[in-house]
Amino acid sequence: MSIVCTDILSIAFPDSFISSEVYGQGVLGQYAADEGLVVLNIYPVDRPLLHRVETGQIENYRIFCSKVYGKLTWLEEKTLDLDGHAALLMTAEGVYGYVYLFAFIRLTDTICLFAGGYCPQEAPQDHLQAMEAAVRSLRILTSEPGRVMAQHLAALEQQTAEQEEAKQQEQALREQSASAAVDEAQVPVFEMPADGKNLLLIDGEAFDISDQSKTSIPLYGNQGMCFCADIVAAPCRTLDLPPILDREGDGNVCIRFGASGIYQASGVPQGEFVFETEDDRDTTRHATLEHTGFRPSLKIAGRLTLQEGWLGFNGYFDDGYYHCRRNIYLLWKLPEASLCWERYLFRSMEELLRAPPELPRRLSLVDQPSVRLSDALWRYTRLESLYISYLESAEQEEGVEAIPEGIVQLTQLQRLEFNTARHLQEIPSFLGQLHELDDLRISGSQAVTVPVEVLTLPKLSYCALCRNRLTSLPEAFSPALRTLDLSGNQLETVPEAYATEPRLGLDLEKNPLVFLHEAFFEMPRLRIEPDKRRALFPAHYPFDARVPDRLASDPAGRLPLLAEHSPLRKPLLAALLPNEAVAPLVHAVAGTLRASVDFYHGAEEDYATLGHHRLGGLPDLPDGISYPSVGVSEDTLLDYEDYWREDEEGDEVCIFPWDGATQTYQVPLEFIAQLDCQALAPLQDYLPRTGTLFFFLACGSSPLTTQGRVLYVEDRASLGSGQRFADLAFNEEKTLGQKPAFILHPRASVAVPSFYALGENPHLDVQLRAGMTPEQEQDWQTLASRGEHWDALPRLGGTTCYAWQLRQLGAWGLQPGSQPSGAQRDWLIEKEILPVDCASDALVPEYQGIARVNGCGFSQHALPELQAAHQYGGDAQDWLVLFQVDLAGQFQWDDGTLNFIIHRDDLAARRFDRVFMVCDY
Repeated sequence: MSIVCTDILSIAFPDSFISSEVYGQGVLGQYAADEGLVVLNIYPVDRPLLHRVETGQIENYRIFCSKVYGKLTWLEEKTLDLDGHAALLMTAEGVYGYVYLFAFIRLTDTICLFAGGYCPQEAPQDHLQAMEAAVRSLRILTSEPGRVMAQHLAALEQQTAEQEEAKQQEQALREQSASAAVDEAQVPVFEMPADGKNLLLIDGEAFDISDQSKTSIPLYGNQGMCFCADIVAAPCRTLDLPPILDREGDGNVCIRFGASGIYQASGVPQGEFVFETEDDRDTTRHATLEHTGFRPSLKIAGRLTLQEGWLGFNGYFDDGYYHCRRNIYLLWKLPEASLCWERYLFRSMEELLRAPPELPRRLSLVDQPSVRLSDALWRYTRLESLYISYLESAEQEEGVEAIPEGIVQLTQLQRLEFNTARHLQEIPSFLGQLHELDDLRISGSQAVTVPVEVLTLPKLSYCALCRNRLTSLPEAFSPALRTLDLSGNQLETVPEAYATEPRLGLDLEKNPLVFLHEAFFEMPRLRIEPDKRRALFPAHYPFDARVPDRLASDPAGRLPLLAEHSPLRKPLLAALLPNEAVAPLVHAVAGTLRASVDFYHGAEEDYATLGHHRLGGLPDLPDGISYPSVGVSEDTLLDYEDYWREDEEGDEVCIFPWDGATQTYQVPLEFIAQLDCQALAPLQDYLPRTGTLFFFLACGSSPLTTQGRVLYVEDRASLGSGQRFADLAFNEEKTLGQKPAFILHPRASVAVPSFYALGENPHLDVQLRAGMTPEQEQDWQTLASRGEHWDALPRLGGTTCYAWQLRQLGAWGLQPGSQPSGAQRDWLIEKEILPVDCASDALVPEYQGIARVNGCGFSQHALPELQAAHQYGGDAQDWLVLFQVDLAGQFQWDDGTLNFIIHRDDLAARRFDRVFMVCDY
């Protein structure tokens, strides 16, 4: 038996525990079983939600454990007496083959000891008994848990700093080694195998390559040839720890290569690529390297060679988590006979001219002078896709001034694009002879008109003529046309005929529009700026008065908050009609919809612009306004050693300022977001028409301790750069302004309430029944009596994405209704944002942004608006979600959706100091 002591506890580990160690004021014991490790970890925790062991707190304990160990299925709960200290012991099964043991021992109102143990799921009973025996031996040694807790945190921080320093040193050595490896004299990457068999070695150990592995030339995408090796992995235990395989996987791993510029006249691909960047991409040669199924911490690098009918890769996996490297060596015989070069994407004229005229189908040329578009190109009459692009960043002295008429010889052409063709003077009418063309894109040219022969091509379904100088359009267009992008031109109006096709997606943004026929207002896929929509269709926007000036017919001031007049409301309701269960209730549902504004990720903030929409970072508060803070008592801060520093005389002083009036230290709040009300004015009718709103949060580890604050600054001219707060201390992690901030892009939207917990939200039930006929209400009550009423209403509204997906969409500049590229479309399908069988020109569907104004909260029980009404009184319908934001990965408290709730009368009177906070999970 091994007895381990710290300042806070002593514990006797049974003999089966072969190792035990102290870290901070916690202890860790473990031993190896046949199926894996058995681990018991005990340490102090300063979390208000964990300070009690009564039955009512069990759910809080479960939430805490699930955040640490993932999804759990609970098995048993019991109470132990540990030398006068009550402890709650719980066991659970996890989803990754482990059984868990948890124990909570209260020390003070805010500090408890937490024990977390796990063992393999196969025959766990003996392991659970050993862990429970260790817990039962636990004794509390300290009478000052607060001080010991502070010592624990300090020790952990020092240990983390030492580990980080060691990690940086090792990283520097690895980078030097990698650089030296790349700079080595050129030597053959591989030797042809004498037996002619495929081979994969990882650290000298052979892996079997699946028969499903293949080399192919894809029909879509920007790669020439793709190689996908699906590998049946050897069992992890045959490799020295740490394993390279993902513990959560099924043992199957995959390595993918993509390469272009490899075509030879012989039909045998040839080329060499070096991958040494973290993103595994050779951008200059359009080559990619990806891997799945291995540990997420692994980065892959090395040299890819295509030679004499073989693919060879000689490289390594670099594991930043375990600080180790594993060599990888791959040989793969290319199936030359089955390579479909007709699908190959040629990327230069030199490469194209090596191919016979009847072979190429796809050609992509970048920054080609006009002389290169010669007769030599037109003899490749079986081309189906021709992409000619000029980089916006390039100093282009010559380019295509006129599209050569020889292009009409490409009679099989289906896709034609001239991207950023600055010198192109016109769109020629002879393009109308390309009768197979279904995708035409010409951008950045000097063209002022588009010939009717072009827009009436019989198969033309997608046409993007953006960033040209178009001033007029023909009256006629192809009946096959489904998307017409005219953004960034000089159009003042558009013929009414374009409004007669409801299936047409028409983008008119960034045009000096002065008139559009009213029929355009009903187009579900019309894209124009909100302020222009409002100016062009004023009759459809009757609520231009300030919110405080209530209409006699709307004394509660609710109408501007509802989606009665939102142009997005009609297509949303139309989408519900095919659902037989919902169709009779469409008008009832319509009465619950809110006219909201969604915010989508943009670029990372550089603080060059004051007062615009911003998520995270630092606020542009006026110089005369101090950074908002919350008062914290000295006794509370004494438990946090990092909040104290020695002054010149050697005395301990707090890093936060002292407020003599309140006798507290002022701890800064966390900045959440700022919104430019003037920029939002065209999108809604309920926020102030000018000024800036700032949202802040003070929180502990639980929604029970959440405090929020909203500041409103009317004078935009008084704002100052948030960078003046960059050195302000926030907490022991110093997170204030350290995480990336993002510019936000607003978009008018429709918010749909959650009907999940309809039975616990009577105000929502009242709203629904207000839109029903007496017969429908009777049927509704019958469903309710059987507990089936919420099943009649499926989840409505746009797709919900994870925060990291929203950031990726923002990095691509994609919003609902935008056109993704081929690779982006594949990603959207993979993430189930687009359906697998969507059309090739499918637009990004409606999806919820990272934040929203006048949204609808979600809860498994009472909705946030109802919670506010319960606490402060009034009708739940008179409370609204002023601002909500997904916290994941961006803020100190990074779980759930934060809701700032305000009463509509307070909103009208600009009393933003009366907000109520709710966090939805």
